[in-house]
Order: sequence, then structure tokens, then C-alpha cells
Amino acid sequence: MKQLTERDLQIVEVLTHRVPLLSIAQTAREWFGSTPRAPANAAARMRILQEKGFVEHFTLMASAELELRQPLARWRPGDPQPALERIVPMGVHRWAQPVPTPVITASAQAARSFGGNEPCLRLASITHDLHLAQIFLKQNVHLRRRWVPESTLMATARRGTRVPDALIRLGGTSVLVELVGDAYRPADLVKLHRYAASKGYRYEIW
Repeated sequence: MKQLTERDLQIVEVLTHRVPLLSIAQTAREWFGSTPRAPANAAARMRILQEKGFVEHFTLMASAELELRQPLARWRPGDPQPALERIVPMGVHRWAQPVPTPVITASAQAARSFGGNEPCLRLASITHDLHLAQIFLKQNVHLRRRWVPESTLMATARRGTRVPDALIRLGGTSVLVELVGDAYRPADLVKLHRYAASKGYRYEIW
């Protein structure tokens, strides 16, 4: 599309095919460099993309972004099951009080144009989804291209199946990605473990 730059296309592709939203801060860090003007430049460009009909811009309440340095647990077939009952409190109790956070999502027009998922904001999951976006942005280009979001997995899952937040589809053993939000229970991660074991997948719990 002539009206979109390569950077614009990358951002819209991420929003339509990989994650449900990005914060302006994440967008600035990833695509606008490390200069003091990067956040303002990112916000200005996102307003232009909104005017063109490709993104929607909101200010929503979310916990201040934490830096997720590494997963809370990793598992692969053949390993003993992690102590999931210990992992959940580590994840649940780390979130701060929500603050106003500028975010962007794909527009319905972008979803139609790029063949991706229709935008679906879950107000109770903004903090979770922003940190899931951070995990996505930590991946290298090869893994980003193989990142399948929860919405795509749900479209083909059996009713009642506990699908992960994302799947990194690899030629060998695919990797499930799950981020522990503020309302998780050990039973949720037990279901994830059973799902991974039944499929022969590895997983990472963040």
C-alpha cells in the first residue's frame, strides 16, 4: 500500500496477526529508536495511521510495564512437571496499580486489508496483553514470523480446550507461551501442562 511505509506495515502486521495491542512506549522502543523524541514521534505517526484508518488509539488503565527478563518456568517433553502451585503466586502478585496507558490496536479496516484478526479489546486483560506484546517483541525475526496468537488457536480448538496465549510454531517441537495474569489459578497452568504434554510441545510460563 503506497500510503504506508515499511515501518507502518510492520506495525500493522503485528497488530493484525501477532498481538492484540501495543503501547505507544513499546512502539517507540521497537520502531522509533532510542532518542528522547522517540515516544512523541511514535505517537504522532500512530495518529496519522489512525486518520488513515489502520489503527485505533486508546488510553486505557494498565499496570506500569514490568521488564520480563526470563520465563518463570520452562518445560519440554520428558522433563518433570514444574511446581506450578509455586509459579502462580510469583506471577499474580507482581502487578502494580493501573495507570492511564496509551495503546494502539488494529482497526477493522486493517484486519480486512491484511487478512488478520478483527480487533478485540478485553478491558480486564490490558495489562496481560501489553506484557504479552513485550514477550513477542523479545523474539528474533525468525520466531516472530512463527508466532500464532490465542485468537487463531481458539478458532480451531475444541470447545472447552485450554489454549495458550501464543504458540511459536517450529519445525521440531513447537513452544507454547503463557503469561500469568492477576487472576490465574494453579489449575489453569495444570491444564496448560496437560495440553502441552498431549501435543508434545514445549512451553514457557512468564
